[in-house]
Amino acid sequence: GHQLQVVDNNQTEFFSLLTQAAATPRAVRPTPQGRLLDMMLPSLGKYRNFARLCGGRMYMASVSGDEAERISAFEQALAVGRIAAHGSFLIEALVGIAIDALALGELTNEIVENPPPESTLIACLAAIDRQPLPPMRSAMEGERLGTLDTIQWTHTDDGNGSGRLITTTVSQLGVGLGSGAGPFNRFSNWRIFNIGGAAFPSKAANVRKANEIYELNIKACDLPFYQRTTTAAD
Repeated sequence: GHQLQVVDNNQTEFFSLLTQAAATPRAVRPTPQGRLLDMMLPSLGKYRNFARLCGGRMYMASVSGDEAERISAFEQALAVGRIAAHGSFLIEALVGIAIDALALGELTNEIVENPPPESTLIACLAAIDRQPLPPMRSAMEGERLGTLDTIQWTHTDDGNGSGRLITTTVSQLGVGLGSGAGPFNRFSNWRIFNIGGAAFPSKAANVRKANEIYELNIKACDLPFYQRTTTAAD
C-alpha cells in the first residue's frame, strides 16, 4: 500500500557529495579534545542513509535499464562504506561492512532477477577494486587507543609509568554510561574511598593486559576466516 516517490538526485547535494566521496581516496575526521570514551559518532546514521539512498538508486536504475546510473550508485555506496570503515572505532568498521554488504546484496538480487550486461558487471568489479574496506586491524588499533586513554584518566600517575585506580572516577564513569558502578555508586563522592584503589591491579598492569588482549585480537584479524575460527579459544 506504500507508494515509492522518486527524487531526482541530480538536483540535490547528495549527488555531488557522493561523487566526491567516491573519487576521494582518503577521508579524515577531526578528533575533538577530551576523553575518547565520550566521543560521539552522529555521522554513522548519515552514512546509513546515504547507503539506503544508493541502494534505492541501484534498484530504480535496474528497473529503467540505466546502467551508468546503476554503476555510479553502486560505487558510491561502496565509497560510503569505505569511509565509514576507516573510522577510529570497531562500530564504524562494522557499519562500513554492513554498507558494503547492502550494496553487494542489492547487486546480487538484480543479477538474479534481471542479469545486467557484461559491461556493467566488469564496471562493478572495477568499482569494488577502487573502494576496498580497510583491514579490521585498523579499528582494533583505534579501540586499543580508546582503552589506553581510559586507563590513563582512571588511574593516578606515579611518574614511573604506573599508578593506582581512582575508584571515585570509576564510580562516576559507571553513572555516565547509564549502567551504574555497582556498590561504588553509594560512595562516589567520598574521596576517602580512593584508598580502595590499592586493592586493584596497577595502571601498568592494566596497560600490559590491554595490550595483550588487543594484540591477540589484531593477530586474529590478520588471519583468513577459516583460520580465525580455530583461534577463538585464545
